[in-house]
Amino acid sequence: GPSGVTLLRNERAARGPAFLDRIEVRRAGDLASGLRAFEAGDADVGFLGAGLHRRRAGAVDFRTDPFGFVVLRTGALAGTWGAPGVAARLVSGLDPSRFSHLGLSPRGGGAPVPWGGPPADLLVDGGAPYLVEIARVAAAALSASGHEIRPYPLPERELAARREGGKYALAVDFVRRLGPGKDDGLLSLLAGADPKLADRPPRFAGQNEDSLTRTLPLAVLGELAVVGAHAPSWSGIEQWDLGAVFAPPQAGAR
Repeated sequence: GPSGVTLLRNERAARGPAFLDRIEVRRAGDLASGLRAFEAGDADVGFLGAGLHRRRAGAVDFRTDPFGFVVLRTGALAGTWGAPGVAARLVSGLDPSRFSHLGLSPRGGGAPVPWGGPPADLLVDGGAPYLVEIARVAAAALSASGHEIRPYPLPERELAARREGGKYALAVDFVRRLGPGKDDGLLSLLAGADPKLADRPPRFAGQNEDSLTRTLPLAVLGELAVVGAHAPSWSGIEQWDLGAVFAPPQAGAR
């Protein structure tokens, strides 16, 4: 339906019936409404907190393993500020504390590097309130007088079309990990910048995310994990493997 989706237990699933009888996923217009629902007992998981105004009684904090990267992209409309490595320079000057309430830790902390390109829109998926909030914080952190950045939420399809056509100056986006290892993460960023780069990837010996993104038109704002609190009646949610799509089958699994 327009407000969410209900997932019911499948008795005839290929790997056996699901462990849960029912999951109700409801759309939250912003981060605050989700935390408000958790605080009031109307939701069982609070993303990025244990309540909006006060901590829900009995709430249990949790954090899953990261399963992707939130990235800042630069595009052709940025002119010379869209060149490879510019996004890495911008992120290197960010104050990590500005993103801590969003569960991100940009590897910045260096001398601030304000945006020097023309006034620009910072594109972001308007259907993802979390990314929209990240875009607002990033826009405020990078803007300078005469070089203002405005967060600009778009429908997912339009954002994808602009990204693929290079018709943007700046964008906040998500790159999913291709695997759990370090090299898998670096390969993910290569593919996120340009799928052709991942066809014949270089050797990553001695490289990390920072050194790699100095050659790419994107930089990592932080790794994305599910962090927050869950109802006391729940258990094991912090062990959910959200990267299970790339996990090899265990011995004896059917």
